[in-house]
Amino acid sequence: MVPASLLPPGDLGRPALRSVRDWMVDVALMLLAVLMGLLVFSGAYSGAVHHVSDAQAALDLGLGAVAVGALWWRRRFPIQIAVGLACFSAVSSSASVAGLIALFTVAVHRRTSVAVAVAVWSIGPGALFLLWRPQKDRLWVELVLSLSCSGIMLAWGTSVRARRQLVWSLRQRAERAEAEQQLRAEQARTAERTRIAREMHDVLAHRISLVALHAGALEVRPDLPVEQVRESAALLAYHGAPGAGGAAWNHRGAAR
Repeated sequence: MVPASLLPPGDLGRPALRSVRDWMVDVALMLLAVLMGLLVFSGAYSGAVHHVSDAQAALDLGLGAVAVGALWWRRRFPIQIAVGLACFSAVSSSASVAGLIALFTVAVHRRTSVAVAVAVWSIGPGALFLLWRPQKDRLWVELVLSLSCSGIMLAWGTSVRARRQLVWSLRQRAERAEAEQQLRAEQARTAERTRIAREMHDVLAHRISLVALHAGALEVRPDLPVEQVRESAALLAYHGAPGAGGAAWNHRGAAR
């Protein structure tokens, strides 16, 4: 239930697929564009100074329907969709809500400078609509309302973009900290293996030196009694055997 833009890409050669949340948001925004677009069309139709012909109304609603359908591709082509829907708003009041949603998408997925440029571009077609179909309200009131709606969507989209960038930075920090922790754990395991190998090497070298010592004693003193020869042979056997018994014999032999 997170945006696809915050999910790890499965294939770097393809854009991220829509998540469940993306599907829900897209459908909800398209329904909102339809309902709010019809309300705006109704207000613009009843508030028009001159008579609105049936052809003008059909053109308005037709472009509004196209604008709502174009929202489906707003994530992949945010700038193109926003610019195109801004052009629609020059003759279609029902496409104005879809144009605001497209502007919000640009603010979320593109740099702030690009979003501001698209917002400035959308002012022109909106003013042309007021000239093409004058309203009963004063022109400056309509312009202030249009600019306010665009500014709200621009600020909202910018804040969403900043929050997603913060989430991305926190995620990268967490992944980097996890990788460093795994590296430190691997280094600790390697150091422990090295220490154990060094201790085994020292113990083995000690036992070999004891074996050489007792063997040299037997070689130097061939006239030893049988009992001492048997005891030295037993010591040699125990020096080469692992375990506590061999270690005990090692200590006894070293003491002698």
